[in-house]
Amino acid sequence: MSSLAEAPASRAPSRSPARTPALSPASGPSRCGGERRRNASDAGADLSAVQDAQLRSVDLNHVIKLLEDSDSKDLEQEQLKTLKKVVKRFENGLPLKDLEQIIEILNLCAEKMNEQEAFTEPLCELIKLCGLPFQKKKSSDEVSYSVAVSKSIAQLGYLMRVPSSQVRIQICKCIVSFYNVELPRKLLSGYQPTSANYKIQMAELGGLAETLVLSLALVENQLTEKLWVLKALQHLSSSGVNCRLMMKAQAASRLCLYLNGVDPSGQLVFCSSEILWNLLENTSKEEVINQLSSLECVHALKEVFVDLLMHGFRHYDCQLRNDLLVIATLLAENPAAPMIESGFTKLLIVLATFTEVKIHNPLVKGLKLTYSYEDFEMKKLLFNVIGVLSKDPCAVPLLSENDVMPALLYYVKPNQKPGFHDWSAAQYEELQLHAIAILASVAPFLVDKYLSCQANTLLLVFLEWCVGQDPFFGQGNSFHGTGGRGNKLAQMRYSLRVLRSVVSLYDDAVNLNLCDQGAISQLLDILKYAANKSKEKEDAILLEIEADILFLLSALCENDLHRKELFSYEGVDILIPFIQIDPKKLYSGLGHNRLLFTALDCLWSCVIGCHIAEDYFLEKQGIFLLLDLLALKEKNLSNIILGILVEFCDNPKTTSHISTWRGEKDQTAANLLIQLWRQEELDLGVKRDQYGRLVDMKRPIASSFQKQQEVIPIPANCPSFAIMEISENIRAKLYSLLCKLGFENLPGLSAKDFVTLAIIQHYIDFKVGEVWIELCAELKEEFRPVGSDEEALKVISEVSEDTGRMVAALQTEVLESQHHQEIQEEQKAYTKIQAIHKQREMVNKSWENFLTRTSNYEALKKAKRLQEKSIEASRCKSKTQNGAVHSTDIKGLGTTIGSGRLVTVESTPQLIGGPLAVTDLACRKPSVYEGALKKIKRVKTLDSVNKDSVPVEYSLESRVVSHLEKKKEIPERAASAWQLLDAPRMPGLHCTGTTLPLAKQQQQQQQHELRRERGVVIRLPPPSPGRQPYPWRLGADPARPLVLSAQPPAAQARLPCASGAAAPTPARPSLAWEVAAAPSMVRCGGAVLRKYGNFIDDLRVYVRGGTGGMGYPRLGGEGGRGGDVWFVAQERTTLKSIRERYPQKRFIAGTGANSSVKALKGEKGKDCEVHVPPGISVVYDDGTQIGELNAAGERFLAARGGLGGSLATNFLPCKGQRRIVHLDLKLIADVGLVGFPNAGKSSLLSKISHAKPEIANYAFTTVQPELGKIMYADYKQISVADLPGLIEGAHANKGMGHKFLKHVERTKQLLLVVDISGFQLSVKTRFRTAFETILLLTKELELYKEELLTKPALLAINKMDLPCAKDNLNELMKQLQNPQDFLHLLQEEMIPANTLEFKDIIPISTYTGEGIEELKACIRKCIDEEAEQENEEYRKKKLLLLQTSLEEQMNRS
Repeated sequence: MSSLAEAPASRAPSRSPARTPALSPASGPSRCGGERRRNASDAGADLSAVQDAQLRSVDLNHVIKLLEDSDSKDLEQEQLKTLKKVVKRFENGLPLKDLEQIIEILNLCAEKMNEQEAFTEPLCELIKLCGLPFQKKKSSDEVSYSVAVSKSIAQLGYLMRVPSSQVRIQICKCIVSFYNVELPRKLLSGYQPTSANYKIQMAELGGLAETLVLSLALVENQLTEKLWVLKALQHLSSSGVNCRLMMKAQAASRLCLYLNGVDPSGQLVFCSSEILWNLLENTSKEEVINQLSSLECVHALKEVFVDLLMHGFRHYDCQLRNDLLVIATLLAENPAAPMIESGFTKLLIVLATFTEVKIHNPLVKGLKLTYSYEDFEMKKLLFNVIGVLSKDPCAVPLLSENDVMPALLYYVKPNQKPGFHDWSAAQYEELQLHAIAILASVAPFLVDKYLSCQANTLLLVFLEWCVGQDPFFGQGNSFHGTGGRGNKLAQMRYSLRVLRSVVSLYDDAVNLNLCDQGAISQLLDILKYAANKSKEKEDAILLEIEADILFLLSALCENDLHRKELFSYEGVDILIPFIQIDPKKLYSGLGHNRLLFTALDCLWSCVIGCHIAEDYFLEKQGIFLLLDLLALKEKNLSNIILGILVEFCDNPKTTSHISTWRGEKDQTAANLLIQLWRQEELDLGVKRDQYGRLVDMKRPIASSFQKQQEVIPIPANCPSFAIMEISENIRAKLYSLLCKLGFENLPGLSAKDFVTLAIIQHYIDFKVGEVWIELCAELKEEFRPVGSDEEALKVISEVSEDTGRMVAALQTEVLESQHHQEIQEEQKAYTKIQAIHKQREMVNKSWENFLTRTSNYEALKKAKRLQEKSIEASRCKSKTQNGAVHSTDIKGLGTTIGSGRLVTVESTPQLIGGPLAVTDLACRKPSVYEGALKKIKRVKTLDSVNKDSVPVEYSLESRVVSHLEKKKEIPERAASAWQLLDAPRMPGLHCTGTTLPLAKQQQQQQQHELRRERGVVIRLPPPSPGRQPYPWRLGADPARPLVLSAQPPAAQARLPCASGAAAPTPARPSLAWEVAAAPSMVRCGGAVLRKYGNFIDDLRVYVRGGTGGMGYPRLGGEGGRGGDVWFVAQERTTLKSIRERYPQKRFIAGTGANSSVKALKGEKGKDCEVHVPPGISVVYDDGTQIGELNAAGERFLAARGGLGGSLATNFLPCKGQRRIVHLDLKLIADVGLVGFPNAGKSSLLSKISHAKPEIANYAFTTVQPELGKIMYADYKQISVADLPGLIEGAHANKGMGHKFLKHVERTKQLLLVVDISGFQLSVKTRFRTAFETILLLTKELELYKEELLTKPALLAINKMDLPCAKDNLNELMKQLQNPQDFLHLLQEEMIPANTLEFKDIIPISTYTGEGIEELKACIRKCIDEEAEQENEEYRKKKLLLLQTSLEEQMNRS
């Protein structure tokens, strides 16, 4: 018997004539060209013609009759001769029309063979002709003869019954030739070959594959014939149709039984496995596996696999072994397969684990891996088999007995050094990831082994390595290594999958073991790491990691208060960004949707139920984020979020957050909930009319599906449709949430919303009615109620209908009210349009009159003359001599107060009234400068504290004033002489003089004279060195001040001036203004106004750690470390004192000592400690905060010292850390006064405390924060900070916005001070009412930092002593009670998003003292309540910690 490998070679000579037509004697003219002799050509042509004539004379019907005649044996030679003629006639192919007759001849020959073997050769020759392409005359013949051809080809399979090896092999060769088509050397005249796939299609149609599979039983003991049949089936199995035909004949089980047959060449196993693969690919896997699931097939598969494993060393054998292992894996997935009974399961488990656990098992004795690519693939397949077997409960004991858990945990370790030295780094990484992935499948079924092997510890350590900074380059080549190239994300991903698989069991032992090892804090760190990675580049792997961690935290923290507290602060901070997701990412397909769901689940499990976590979540405005997600109206999200909100409402602070939320277009939470209700009813098919009113009074809220259900009597413990409907939609949760919020005074609702709200308010009543309707229907279905029961049921049903009618009436009333309101608004709009129209008519009429008047020249001329006379009459009669007119506006003054009117100054002041007017003193002029002071021109009056002040006349020479204006010598914020002396009630000038301080012993004596006289002194600083003296001082003492006074020179004493010289001093007190020498100081009657530059709240400093000491290379000595620079908070320290003490603002620590023979370890350098005031924030130039010092004694490391020289640094020292930082001071006070300029904040501070801030009736009097202390009778002290006035745009750092607003951040509560008469910054700005002022202040605070609006706040309404103050107060209170009714009258940019809630509103007057004591009491009350709340929270926290510790002690005991 020749092998199958030799068969193609044996076929080659038989096909050579067809491939080389030149060798055939009757092939006609040569195709390859070349000259032949004419005689030979003629002879060949004659011979061919004779033969064709003989062949055409062959009658196939005659041949069939000849073969059917079996009466005489003498006909055998004639029959054989005739068959040879037939073969010769069709040697180039069989015509389609003659195919049926040829097949009939084949069948007759097959019957003859049983008696006469001589027919074997003709039969084989005819079968061989069937392998040639069929001949057709026209293209339609293929379709016309398709049935006959398919039956004919099917007959070839039936010829396998002939007991001849030669015939059977020839049939298989013929079938193989279907797939290796070779064209004949010559076509029949008028014919053409059929298409290449025609025979294959006809074989499928005729069912040849099924017949051939059945014929395997005939050749079971003949190896050569069997191999040829398998070869033919291998070709046929490439088609899905043939594979299905083969499965009908049980091909899978038949082939599997042949796997372990005797075959030295190995072709039997190869062909059988190849056919099995084709069956698996082209037919149903389940059907193939079911056929292979017999015990005999599994045994055969096992024996072949073991044989190839132990004795197959060729590459071909290893590949075949792995193919069989894949089939075994598919068998393991079938529970009906006897894998365990056959011992195949145990063998596979041992093979998968013997290299890791080093067990001595006879099954693997002498087996060694070659670590080739095929062995690597086998290792992965074996791991995969373990994952499949873990799903079979019967295989779990085998997994436990054979140490599968330790073998898989062997790979859970940092892969710095591969476990098997023969695996490459990429192969080991792939094995590691595959093993950890299989561990996730196995661990839930082997929990005891999991815990005994300390798997949680190994996984947590492995995860710590994954987030570490160890150098590692992942290959990321495999399926499991997706996304892990160059990082450890793949290892982290599958390790978290293992934890997720065991934690999802909710086994207390597993979860407790994890939590005892600090898993919660470690998972939070990993989550933070993954979140940071996602910011760099977001992909599906990172999103899956984040989702798995959130699930783990949810499972661990659920129903455990202590674990929720561990999660609280850090967990909420990490959780917030996941909830604050961009809605567009939910449809990205990367996994954002799953991540959001797990984040919400984590919120539900880890936050709800823990007051600390809930409060912190509320503080981070988490409720706002949930409502933002709810506003997306995603149905799946809505159900979960509403459940979370309902649970959150158990916290009393939640409802205020929900009520405060505003969505797009100022949508309120109540409006959003009602919209969700309407959308849900629309989805459920609940009937409503066009206005949203009830339609069905009997079942108002029943869905269309609920109404379609038939009445089915159910047990009492089973919920009815009405009850089940509650859990299936979100209406019950919406009702619960609105019950928490309350149904009254809900903001932002339209009439349509109120119509829907009436239905929601009676949801429970309607639901109870539905339940009673179902009960009545069930009772009437089975029973007939007695009269009393029927009447009771009727009354109950009528109650439900009455409720529906009542709600419908309420809805109608709401709609009518809305309609009436719309009509009124239309009437108002119409009235407004009429007024505008009337105004336009008046304008047109006025224009017509103007045109009429201006068209008459005489009338215009007369009007001009009258105008000139009027102007001339209004002019002053006395003319100014040598005078100049000067503006009262000073450029660069730094104030927004409006300018006063023009003043002409010509002479010194002169008394015009009073007791001194008749004396000599009244006629004298001060001798300051010759010609500088001249004749009195005008009279002005100065406001003073004393009402009996005497008017003063004054003047200045024009050139002096112009020089002052030109040189701008008067410092910023100092009042000029002509402004100070202008009229007190002049628009834009609000300046009141103060009395010069007097000695106590002279105060009583000179008090009556103080009422009689006033004087003015203006003192200018001496000129700077190198500058020319002032022009009016030429020839005079440059240091002598310029004095303007109502007193004669003789009555003046001497006061020291800026240069130390004596200056005239008034004998009586006078009003004096002095511009001192220091450019940052303005003195007003002895009182000092400091510029803001004298108060420092920001200081830029340079800090540097000390340099390390030199090392000692010879002895290996280490130099001392450089000193550190520390900021230490200390009371009674200011930034100004730091700047004065350290003008260079450089702080450098000491250098470390060098290493020496006496001291190999050098001493550390001296630290540099900088004392700073409490309330300091340490920030970089870009605003990044790196530290904070809030209490005395706190320390912050500003710059670290450099390392000393050592072996690691080549014994050279390192320089210390260098930084340039800002010391940003924020005042710490209990109460912060906030308001616009000139609102009375400084006056209020002086009334409620002992502070003495600057007070004046112009804006920006306070230019620096002032601190005061409120003293109470019980010695309680409350600090109050008077902050400089804000202006519109302070949040954007307009003016000194940020410098002032930052001090508000650390106050415990806010006190807004508002002028009841309103506020106008300057003539160029708009006037703001008190209500607008409050809104603008709230807007500025909100835009600067929203957290400021969460502080407790009071409102002080000042200047109640002014006329019409009470009317303004009543109007303001109405506006504050219902602000929404007045917001539409304001500009949109003035309206804050969130309003500031005031605990109390107190009207006060700092002038009369009205309401001051009440305000102090309110401040005390608010501060005490805040302190009590903090103490209560602190006590609760301490009590909780105490209870937890007691429980732990009890558990330990």
